[in-house]
Amino acid sequence: DLHSSAWYLFLALSRAFGFWLNIGGMIYISVVIFFLILHSDDTNKRYVGLTVSQVILLSTMFQWVMRHTAELENHMTYVERVLEYTNVPQEAVFETPPDKMPPIDWPSHGQIIFKRFYLRYSCNSPFVLNNLNINIEAAEKIGIVGRTGAGKSSLISALFRLAFNEGQVFIDGIEIHKLGLHDLRSKISIIPQEPVLFSGTMRNNLDPFNEYPDHVLWKALDEVELKNV
Repeated sequence: DLHSSAWYLFLALSRAFGFWLNIGGMIYISVVIFFLILHSDDTNKRYVGLTVSQVILLSTMFQWVMRHTAELENHMTYVERVLEYTNVPQEAVFETPPDKMPPIDWPSHGQIIFKRFYLRYSCNSPFVLNNLNINIEAAEKIGIVGRTGAGKSSLISALFRLAFNEGQVFIDGIEIHKLGLHDLRSKISIIPQEPVLFSGTMRNNLDPFNEYPDHVLWKALDEVELKNV
């Protein structure tokens, strides 16, 4: 609906712009013709037809220039967006240095520790998480309660390093800020709070990177009682 409303507004403005361009061109041509009628004599009547044809051509060219100028300005927003992306601060290192690579089976337990942790979504915004200290033991289930905007979802952003943060976060004894973003995010999975209808096969959604054999996927489906669905 938002896209349709914006597109309808764009079409309406284009038609209105073209209408007023035509009105302006007609007024210009009418003024020139009346001027020629009032000030023409026998010596320059032969130039009246040429003048009118040139005025019509000039009006048409003026409308063409104005339409394409407006279209150019409209398309320059694409360039503006590209330039904005070139100025976006770059994220941290994508790959972990070889000397800081975690074990292959990391994380194997799931202990999470926040130490003096602060998080905000831009450099100048206030902290959403302020001096957070939490110790979540392995296999422990916890619930986070709070009003809208209290920072519950920000904990997920902290684990995935999606925002500006200060402090330390440990997962199974390894500080996540020392890991590359790819190595960190590929080891963490979440269930979003809003349901999403996925497309494609069940296998592609369970194993999008094609890393596990079929029997492992069948075992996972069996554990969540979806094997016979």
